[in-house]
Amino acid sequence: MTEAGPGLERARKLAERADQLYPFLAKSAAKRVVRWEWATFTRYSLEPLYFELHMFLPGVPLESEPDPELYATGHGFDSDGNLIVELDQTGEPGQYSETYYVYEDDGVATYYFSYEPDHPWLSVKWMSLDGDGRVSRIDSVAANGNFWSESFEYDKAGRLACVRRQGINPPHPDMDDLREIEYDDEGNVDRTIWVHSDGTRAIDYERPRPERSLATWRERLRTILKDAIVEALCRAAPESPVYAVALWLCVAEYQHRLPPNVAFATERDLERFRAERPGDFKHFAWQPAEWKDHLSLEVGDELMTLCDSVNQDIWQNELDEEVDALLREVASLLSRTELPVTRSEMFVAYLTNVEEDPIGDISRTATPEAMALLSERGLL
Repeated sequence: MTEAGPGLERARKLAERADQLYPFLAKSAAKRVVRWEWATFTRYSLEPLYFELHMFLPGVPLESEPDPELYATGHGFDSDGNLIVELDQTGEPGQYSETYYVYEDDGVATYYFSYEPDHPWLSVKWMSLDGDGRVSRIDSVAANGNFWSESFEYDKAGRLACVRRQGINPPHPDMDDLREIEYDDEGNVDRTIWVHSDGTRAIDYERPRPERSLATWRERLRTILKDAIVEALCRAAPESPVYAVALWLCVAEYQHRLPPNVAFATERDLERFRAERPGDFKHFAWQPAEWKDHLSLEVGDELMTLCDSVNQDIWQNELDEEVDALLREVASLLSRTELPVTRSEMFVAYLTNVEEDPIGDISRTATPEAMALLSERGLL
């Protein structure tokens, strides 16, 4: 539970007047902005170590506001160089989510408004500053009634040492955790450790290391992952011939690409899809999110730790195309490997994004013989 304090009470009072303040904030920012910087995502933040703690990459700079819109973010600065407004494109021309910053002697108020025509407030934050001008606490309240606080502690060198977060955030569990920050010899953030309320510790952010990168481990991971999937299929012991194994991903899991999610479907499943879903049979036949059998890959603690490190390299260096290529190679190997289970003569393994149509993915890794049978049986 978040302890009530001056910062939280101040945030609540600011929120009471947020809707009334919107016209003033918008007009004031329009007059005071002397420079705009646009980027593919947020590029600046007043919150300490915002990108490392939230595991985001700063946006890539753009020459100007993109048209057509790209869901980019515009940062508006006043004559003193202070960030006073952010506009987030929504995909609709002239429609933005809007954030305004109001600087006071003892802190900064942040107002976040919806893109809707009347711009209702969504959340308000009060950032308290310590005697050295550093953010010491951020208290937040949301229009849905949720509230939370983050307390920041610094070491003797003035670096952020830890962040404690507590709050009420339905429908998610209550917040009560700690992030510890470790630095390398040059003073760069090396990793952040997420300490849960039960004392469990896990690496949340880690600066990529050459010796634990995707490039270094690519070839070995291809074989390791293929073998792990084969062993998991053996443990599953399906009673009907397997016609498909899908290595699947979704955009929300971009920070956790390895080991991949894996599911399989059998000819018995295929018969059920034909009988129960004749109108969208092909969708169910190839969409792993609709399947009932998902594999648990037993890779061991050492390999899981390696995958965690390689995942840091993937998301921080935007290596999605490279990891996609690796996983397609794994799928191709599976398509051409003898399996310890009965497989259909039209068997195929493939990589797919569950948020997209999987049909186009199948031809990338299926054997020519399987493709011919799939086409003959109306499955493509």
